[in-house]
Amino acid sequence: MAIRKGKYSRNREAKYITLRGVFGDPNFLSDDEVREIVIYTAGLREYQNKGQVEAMMKISGNIEMLRNLGRFTATRDTYKRLIALREKRRYDKFTKTRADAIASFMNLKEPHNVNVKRPSRFERQDGKPRSIERIGSSKGKISVQYKGFKKVEKDFDKLFKEIQRLGNINKKDIPNLKRTVEAKIK
Repeated sequence: MAIRKGKYSRNREAKYITLRGVFGDPNFLSDDEVREIVIYTAGLREYQNKGQVEAMMKISGNIEMLRNLGRFTATRDTYKRLIALREKRRYDKFTKTRADAIASFMNLKEPHNVNVKRPSRFERQDGKPRSIERIGSSKGKISVQYKGFKKVEKDFDKLFKEIQRLGNINKKDIPNLKRTVEAKIK
């Protein structure tokens, strides 16, 4: 491997792999490693929509909270405890950067730091001269849009408020769901 003139930058390397994977390699999507790096690149600070990313991290905590919920009624104290649990289980609490958290969440994996290592097919072949680094050459070639995370996060909040409301209903006021379902089916 050739000696680089500049200091190694994880983000520059990720951008290189992204551009080379998207534009140069026709089957990059079948490679999990490259796909994870592409999503990591999309999560870099310069491409983030702050509100949508914050909503995405809350959704990651909500999903983890639902896995641990177990039942669908909650008192006000239980609701507060669950919200605190949600904040502890957010993916960005377990990773070095938010870009790592975004890559983990979008790949449906446990939170982890992405290993940004150039795949062997992207490395320079022996005997070929090393190209000169052109910092900023990816500007304008990568664009990212985050859509729908705020709406989903609001829907999760409504769901948890309804769960709390169900926990406050008296036992005699709870409808008989079996009877209700049978009446709808007939």
